[in-house]
Amino acid sequence: RQQGNFYPRLELLAEQLAMDDFQKFVLVYLTGSMLSPVFKSCIQGEDSYGSDKNPKVGDLLVAYWDTFAEQVAARTYFYKSSTLLRKGIIKPINDYTPPPDLTDQQLRLDRRVLETIVGLDKESSEISQGSHLYEPKVSLDAVVLPDKLKETIMGSVAHFETFRAYRKHHPDFDEAISYGVGLTLMFCGKSGTGKTMTANAIAAKLGKKLLLVNFPLLNKQNGKDEGHETKFQSIFREAELSDAIIFFDECESLFSKRSRGGSIDTTELLTELERFEGIVFLATNRPFDLDEAMYRRINEVFQFKAPNYLERLDIWKLVTSHKAVPCDPSIDWESIALKYELTGGFIKNAVISALLDGVGRDPKSPRITEVDILNGCKKQVRGALQMVDFNERVIPKEGLSSLVVSKPVMDNLSEMVSLEKARGILFGSWGFDEDMRSRQGTTALFWGPSGTGRSRSAEAVGFELGKPLKVVDLPRLLSGRQGGHVSNDDTGAQAARTVFQEARLQDAVLVLDGFSLETEQGGGGGGSDDARLLNIVVREMARFPGVVIMMVDTTGSLDVFVSRIDKSLLKNLKFLVEFQLPSSSNRKILWEKLMPPALPVLKDIDYKKLAEGSNSFNVSHIGNAIYRAAAGAALRTNAKDRFVGMKDLNAAIEEEKTRGESAVDRWAKSQYI
Repeated sequence: RQQGNFYPRLELLAEQLAMDDFQKFVLVYLTGSMLSPVFKSCIQGEDSYGSDKNPKVGDLLVAYWDTFAEQVAARTYFYKSSTLLRKGIIKPINDYTPPPDLTDQQLRLDRRVLETIVGLDKESSEISQGSHLYEPKVSLDAVVLPDKLKETIMGSVAHFETFRAYRKHHPDFDEAISYGVGLTLMFCGKSGTGKTMTANAIAAKLGKKLLLVNFPLLNKQNGKDEGHETKFQSIFREAELSDAIIFFDECESLFSKRSRGGSIDTTELLTELERFEGIVFLATNRPFDLDEAMYRRINEVFQFKAPNYLERLDIWKLVTSHKAVPCDPSIDWESIALKYELTGGFIKNAVISALLDGVGRDPKSPRITEVDILNGCKKQVRGALQMVDFNERVIPKEGLSSLVVSKPVMDNLSEMVSLEKARGILFGSWGFDEDMRSRQGTTALFWGPSGTGRSRSAEAVGFELGKPLKVVDLPRLLSGRQGGHVSNDDTGAQAARTVFQEARLQDAVLVLDGFSLETEQGGGGGGSDDARLLNIVVREMARFPGVVIMMVDTTGSLDVFVSRIDKSLLKNLKFLVEFQLPSSSNRKILWEKLMPPALPVLKDIDYKKLAEGSNSFNVSHIGNAIYRAAAGAALRTNAKDRFVGMKDLNAAIEEEKTRGESAVDRWAKSQYI
């Protein structure tokens, strides 16, 4: 073997499974009985225990061992706890009832073991429904991860390979630790952060196959096969036969906490994990759902975070470096990497989408332009946001460029986005220490009158960061009613912390909405307990590893709100953004923007005059006025008159100004105006 000559597969298998001579004899005997008619006729014609179709335990004992004492001692090779049966290498055949004695037990060789011995194992790469065995081709250089994370993972794997060599030279090690000597690593992180790619690269680096198991598909397979083998036994046995690394993907569907009614397969899987002596990778985006017993079987847990700007730039260059992806050399990859917060999987999809556009223009000599890449990025951002689902979710649909706000507001929003994008580099690559992590949140207070664009601005921030919004009713949280039940002060504080924890796990922009200084209810009553909870919320905002926006509805100053917060905590609010009613120039833009393109209008529309006539209007007022005018035009009997003109819009403006006024209010106004 060392000289590169032919090396029998049976010898290789026996070496991997640490078989002795009798165990190898059993495999040869059963192989011959299943494949060779000559061998089968020979053993069936002998005066032995075996005259049936399948060999029996007694046949094997008599054929190999000379004395009766040796045959009795060797019966242990066929106990259920023995290596051959426990690992599913050989299987008992019970047509109806178990045999009266162990020596009468019929045996057969597992089909996959037989294929491995005779060289037919490449005919099928699917071991069980939801599993796939293959030889990965991914290089470690193609995996873009923080250097420290990659080095730590590779160090753990390298040390394990050294540990396996140590065990071979110290057979008595198993007397000290008899089980759980494999390596189980967990990869946690959102979709597309490189978990699967890392597993492929490590397997390729070690020269091993990868057995990829998808749990949602695996769960559709129930029960045992005809050889009384479970789906997990077949997977782990195949990994041993192929000397493969196992990669369980989306494993949270099976490892859920038992207190929540976790999977009935958990115990069986834990047993197989303890018996397995190889490498197992587990991937999940919900590590907090894992069973406590599962955590005890995990050697190390690695967090895969979304790539920062510099890592995204490397991914873009790697994905587009091949000549099969022809890109225009003028594409500004740095600005694209900075603008779009995409993970590696979505970057790959964006490139494919761009290539489809290029091929559509020129099938023979396509060239990807920057416009193609930008369109591909926008599609991936929208798709990624739709994938994230949780309670109180809001999906952003437009970015900062769609907003109509004052320049100071836009400057603050742009700085918020930039600060949040830089945070990944600061803490991930530039070594900002743990002391800074307590102040790492991108925190903002949006305050001003209702209808001034605060919610739209929060959505635009989320869109720019590629994250959904988790919107929480702040007064309800402060009153201890979050989740639909009244709670005491301590429970209310815990509920506040839970909201932040959920938003972190959901990788969402957290929006604390509904706090109004114009109503007593909005302030939660103003008691000392409410003030304490409000201070806890502000403190958690600073610790949150992301964007937190608190909304305060007020037409006046923030004095009442500020009086309820500890002065030392005010510095944790990095952005104080005041939203005001739109100026005349912004109202003009809003009138133009909110007018539907298909709306039939007359040529007399003067948006500047509409802006002047709608003083003190917010975006909702303008939208209502346009809707009123359009509704009136749509109901006209003469089709030629179904157009919206200045007369209709001016009338709608006046109606909107008086909407909500009582008859007494209108009479009082008529006396003085």
